[in-house]
Amino acid sequence: MPYFKAKESWTHFCILGGVIDDQTPTKNNLLDLQKAGLWRKKVVFGNNKANHEEFIVALEKACPKLKDGGGLELLYAVGGGGGQRKLETIPTGPDGYSSPYLRCTVCVGQAVTYFVGDKDCPTVECMSCGQKVNYGHLRVHKEKECKESTLMKIGAEGQTASVDTKARPSLDSTYEKRNYCTFRPVVDISSSPENNRLPIGASKTLKCTAKPRGIDSGYLDRWVDYVEWYDPQGRQVGANWPQPSNIHAHKLKLRCPLVLKNLTGDKFGRYTCQAGNGYAKHCTRKSFEIRIQNDQKPQIVQDPKSQSASIGSNATFSCTARGFPRPTIHWKKDNASYPLQSNPRASVIQDRPRNHSQLFISRVEMGDYGKYQCIANNRIGRSQSGVAILNKDVQKLEIVDGPKNQSVSIGSNATFSCTVKGFPRPTIHWIKDNASYPLESSPRTSVIQNSNEIRSLLLLTGVQKEDYGKYQCIANNSIGRSQSGVAFLNKDVQKPEIIESPKNQSASIGSNATFSCTAKGFPRPTIHWIKDNVSYPLESNPRASVTLHGPTNRSQLFITRVEMEDYGNYQCIANNSVGRSHSGGAVLSKVYPHKKVWLFICEGLRY
Repeated sequence: MPYFKAKESWTHFCILGGVIDDQTPTKNNLLDLQKAGLWRKKVVFGNNKANHEEFIVALEKACPKLKDGGGLELLYAVGGGGGQRKLETIPTGPDGYSSPYLRCTVCVGQAVTYFVGDKDCPTVECMSCGQKVNYGHLRVHKEKECKESTLMKIGAEGQTASVDTKARPSLDSTYEKRNYCTFRPVVDISSSPENNRLPIGASKTLKCTAKPRGIDSGYLDRWVDYVEWYDPQGRQVGANWPQPSNIHAHKLKLRCPLVLKNLTGDKFGRYTCQAGNGYAKHCTRKSFEIRIQNDQKPQIVQDPKSQSASIGSNATFSCTARGFPRPTIHWKKDNASYPLQSNPRASVIQDRPRNHSQLFISRVEMGDYGKYQCIANNRIGRSQSGVAILNKDVQKLEIVDGPKNQSVSIGSNATFSCTVKGFPRPTIHWIKDNASYPLESSPRTSVIQNSNEIRSLLLLTGVQKEDYGKYQCIANNSIGRSQSGVAFLNKDVQKPEIIESPKNQSASIGSNATFSCTAKGFPRPTIHWIKDNVSYPLESNPRASVTLHGPTNRSQLFITRVEMEDYGNYQCIANNSVGRSHSGGAVLSKVYPHKKVWLFICEGLRY
């Protein structure tokens, strides 16, 4: 047995031999070893970086009986203290027992390995095949029996191999298998609920906990690196739980939950948790099987919901059921099987894995409104959902296009338009000047309703003066009413136009003179007079006056007892908000008195 002293270099070993179980040799054991010539020996390595082969050769050279007994199998380490102490296995490193591995990675204070004594050899387990053999017969077993059985196993799998029965087992076979058995994490699976038989549609949570073995917990590279789940089909499911990237945050135990909701038939089976560490292929897999309960009557787990839809829109009802065997789902309307075959606008979409059914109705019509239910059936029984009602879509009234202001002249036509939306369908009527418009009493008024757009047209033919004013449309249904804004019907605006201009005339001193002017336009124009291109100073002439005839919008300028300053050029001017208009000039000229002229004719006389 090699013995490591903490205060000495890791390249110094003491070789012992003896019969041990899991504790260091007693004093009596040591005496027996001395009698057999197996006393303590120190081995000094010239190469401080000795590999596994160099390490084995040095130990067997120092203790020939160790080689005769089958060679080095395992090293054991003990802690500090005195007396007999418990031994713990030192697993081999990636390259076996090498000096750097024992010195830097394992950091043991003492190690012991079995050897072959002259008598009382212990029985050990072969790390290659697991068979119990006498330690003294271990080398023969490894070179012949163990390799032959391994060769037969490989040959049975369709592979071929050649084995040198005289050679020492290679690191690729013996030590890799030894490490795989040694470093695998410990995995445990718990479940909630604990029962592994569940009905279709149930939920379950599996929790996988992985940790290194107790003897490996002191070595960080043997801690669990990851935990992951696989479903019954071998697909990875759930989240992969790795160690934190920061090595200082590593956890001795890793826990990975797997939440399974609304289990369907294909989700039942064996779920496997796999945990691994820093050594390739050194993973542990453990499984938990979820089984389906006995036959289950159908159960509706998602009822269709009531909804509203307008004419021409689409409607969709959904239904989910569970049970075993898997139930089938069909639909009915108003307590009778829904006649899908007779309605080309209705279709059913089935999602079998989820036991989910959708009833889709496109371009809803009046006959589609009513009560809908889904029914699930299997050989155990049937289940019926609650009632879902498809209602007409109730829509708030809204004036989407109200009447607009406009101006028309007397005798022309006028049209107001009003468009509304809402459900139930509203009716539309008109008011004028905040009072119901007396359509019945006016043969010139008519209302045209457009049934497709919910639109109303108010048509006024041969507009008269009394038709001018404020117009509004009002929409009503069982939900409420809505009123449009005000639209004005105005008389058509018109620039003033002189339709009767003043005329030229003559007047003698002391006589009277009258000029007339008539204008039209909208708004009604005002008329005033000018003389010689300046406003006529009516205020300064008490002999001048203007009269207005309202209906015809005719103005007369009347001058009494004409005097010399009244003679000149007169014009009328018409004004409104649109513009102005000038008449042509009318001249008031002076009339002279008649004189008698005597004409004498003298015959025979010439002048």
